[in-house]
Amino acid sequence: MRSDNVVVKESGIDNDEINNQDDRIFQIFFMFISLVNLIFCLGFIFFIDLKIAFMIASSCYLLIVALELKHDIRSPVSIFMLMMYVVLTILSWFDVYIVHRTGIIIFTSLALLVGGFLLLLADKPFAAFYSTGRGLQSLHYTNSALWLLAYLLSLFFSIWFVPEIEFILVPYAVCITAGVVTILLSLVWFGNANIRKDAFSINNFDFKRIRS
Repeated sequence: MRSDNVVVKESGIDNDEINNQDDRIFQIFFMFISLVNLIFCLGFIFFIDLKIAFMIASSCYLLIVALELKHDIRSPVSIFMLMMYVVLTILSWFDVYIVHRTGIIIFTSLALLVGGFLLLLADKPFAAFYSTGRGLQSLHYTNSALWLLAYLLSLFFSIWFVPEIEFILVPYAVCITAGVVTILLSLVWFGNANIRKDAFSINNFDFKRIRS
């Protein structure tokens, strides 16, 4: 039985390939920008005047959607959140006060939207929109399932703890925790099977990664 050695050398990459690689990385980081934006917007809503908070949140999501569209990312979550915050802003300026229902509205909408894209449209987990379908599908599904669980838990606590202050603090903590776990799974570790190996074998061929 003959074993051939194949060396894969990381050199001679042209500018187009480098730009494409950088663009993919940039798209992935849009997901993290969106998560941070979500947490900040929830903080504004929970801790400052609703009229001002909704205006700030609408402005933040308008910026997020504009940046995403500029880089060919069409996240239904970002677009929906922008539309929802615009509606909530209009309602608040007509003195339609929904302070104790804000969390319920937001987390119910997010759970239905993320759950729809994760479960009803099984081939489109919402996390995949931020990488234009690239990357590990298993990671996209895991991140999407994680956020579906986070939204459902936040919805439950938003109802359970009303009118205590915990109806604000606990969902906020849940979303922060989900954001941290998402970053860890995406950038640090997602199982030993998905760690990039410097050397491996396929059938009779040995592959070794070298750097120049």
